[in-house]
Amino acid sequence: VYLLCRLLQRLGEHRLAMAACALLVCDATFVFKARCDSGPVAVQWLLCVAGFYCWVRYRSWPWALAAGVCWGLGLWDKITFFWILFGISAGALAGLRIPWRAIPVAALGFLLGVYPFLAHNVKTEWSAFRVEGTRELTGAVLRPKTEALWHTMNGRPLFGSMVMTDGPASPVDNAVVRIGKFFGEPTSSFFAWLVVAGVLLGWRHRFYRFAVIALFAGFAPMALASGGGWAPHHLGLLWPLPHLIAAMGLLAMPSLLARAALVVVLFSQLLVINQHYSFLIRFGGDMAWTDAIRPLSERIRKDPEVSYRFLDWGVYDAAYMFTRGNRAMRVGLPADEEDWTAYLYVQHPEGFIAMGD
Repeated sequence: VYLLCRLLQRLGEHRLAMAACALLVCDATFVFKARCDSGPVAVQWLLCVAGFYCWVRYRSWPWALAAGVCWGLGLWDKITFFWILFGISAGALAGLRIPWRAIPVAALGFLLGVYPFLAHNVKTEWSAFRVEGTRELTGAVLRPKTEALWHTMNGRPLFGSMVMTDGPASPVDNAVVRIGKFFGEPTSSFFAWLVVAGVLLGWRHRFYRFAVIALFAGFAPMALASGGGWAPHHLGLLWPLPHLIAAMGLLAMPSLLARAALVVVLFSQLLVINQHYSFLIRFGGDMAWTDAIRPLSERIRKDPEVSYRFLDWGVYDAAYMFTRGNRAMRVGLPADEEDWTAYLYVQHPEGFIAMGD
């Protein structure tokens, strides 16, 4: 958030910086996906904006080198960074003035940052590109993924995935719960409508073409990939582009209307964040988001004769870290032809479920 604000201020866009950052810090998808680092996305958001910050600061070659390193590290962090990297590259080519002399230095920095990723794939015969679902492209899911992007901007997909929305309710009745009930327990904000307003009204802004093209170009590979692009931590990689576009729409409105729209949208966003905590207090988090990983890891370490298969790679990574990688563990669903009855389901009293041979 700080780098985004400083980046826009250095470009002379003080009002745009304030509006975009206000919308960003009240965005439930950004707040909770960064806090829990679901995906993960936090490092990718940081490196994407940091790369642009260094690029804007370009006066000598170290800044261009640093920008390239940031973007290279982003791709090393996770290959899905390619989506937003493709988007901002397309937007920059179409809507920004590029200091061409800096490109060779930035390319060198990119190779330095992405080197571990390249080295690993060379040794493993490009294993990152052989993951099921990453090679096939299809337009059959374009409409549902567009709807998913709309809902992600409004914060709705967080409910039922990170927190439960029903079940045995806690008797706790504090201010957070009462506020949620008073406003009808809203699970969706008005932010996506402000983004639409930005697309329609913000065309006079000097960064409009960059932001809009980068948003749609970044979304395109998500929409076409058969094995991804659905989840909020995928679609959220487009952040903060929607917030820039929405802020441009606000700047194009009459002053009084812009202030009213900003207040209404921010208030709706804060209600969604409040409702997330309200459900968390009343019904608890999804069973994958518990601290039961620690007692499960202790069980694995004390029983070396049992090998475990985990249904979720995020849970597997945590257990692998806590057991220091010294136990036989696998991740993923058993193949359809395998006998599922050969697996033992182990359920911890706190609700954590693992599956072992």
